[in-house]
Amino acid sequence: MLRNRIITINKNLSSKDKGITCEHELGHAVMRKKYNCTYLKTKTFFNVNKFEKEADIFSSLFEIPFISKDMLMGKTLDETAFELNVSKYLLDLRISICNFY
Repeated sequence: MLRNRIITINKNLSSKDKGITCEHELGHAVMRKKYNCTYLKTKTFFNVNKFEKEADIFSSLFEIPFISKDMLMGKTLDETAFELNVSKYLLDLRISICNFY
């Protein structure tokens, strides 16, 4: 059975946050096609933390498509996040999947 999936984004968010929200929700739709994460969160006791982190990592790949050790050298995470115009959280997730260290 084919089902249409809909992503709803709060119109009161900033343009940047709308993009990140869309990327995050797209991550759920692409990586967890068989699960309805909203239903699991609101109607069950299922722990969706793993799904949420996966969606955040998916979003970090859109926000930071390329990263190298050179971009990080001699700077704090806060400084690098500011330069890239991303949250420290997304930067940390993006670095965590690179196996730099």
